Amino acid sequence: MPRAFVVVLLSVAVTTADSMMEPYSYTTPSPDGQYLFVMIAPGTIDQDAGRKVEAFATEIRQIRERYTVSGMYRNDGSTTPLWTFDGYVYCVEPLSDGIHIVVPGPWAMSTEDAACTFYANGQLLQRYEVGDLFALPWLMQHTASHFFWRDDTSLDDAAKTYSITTKHGERYTFDIATGRIIRSFSPITWTIRIIVVVLVAVVAIYVYRWKRRRALPVPARGRP
Repeated sequence: MPRAFVVVLLSVAVTTADSMMEPYSYTTPSPDGQYLFVMIAPGTIDQDAGRKVEAFATEIRQIRERYTVSGMYRNDGSTTPLWTFDGYVYCVEPLSDGIHIVVPGPWAMSTEDAACTFYANGQLLQRYEVGDLFALPWLMQHTASHFFWRDDTSLDDAAKTYSITTKHGERYTFDIATGRIIRSFSPITWTIRIIVVVLVAVVAIYVYRWKRRRALPVPARGRP
């Protein structure tokens, strides 16, 4: 489970139910531990660490005292970023190349919200909306503010691929280096295709039989 999500769970006692937590500073190491992605929340240190449980607040202050900008750093105590990142996101999954990151989308409130976004050296490669990957959101479990569409995600650091499985069983695999979809499967799409094929076959058989009946000679009627 990504570290940023763990931090959210640790702080759930001081957040409002069914609402996004206020932005907070955090760090996420690369799988090989050689790099460290740092996210600095907007606002002052006191605003960042305020209303957090003490252990979490202490960690935030330590991050803010060491780092000043969001971006990728060598995980050797260096405070000079290899590249910087604009904006704020709640979770980042960095690769061991120190170049690429995947940003999973937050809670989905609409199909236009981000599902996942890919960056290289802090520059946007590709962004996907929930509606690009997920069908029939009204069938999903909803809360007062959002709905759940994502079932599982996995990152293959060596292959540089990222995979998403939705609650409806859609599966997507992305090339992290480009952000492009390299494999996909949608049971809903396949079900629709099968239904269409069956309907077309039924109509074709009906038309064929109807034409055969029309082509048969009509027996002559005998005279009374």
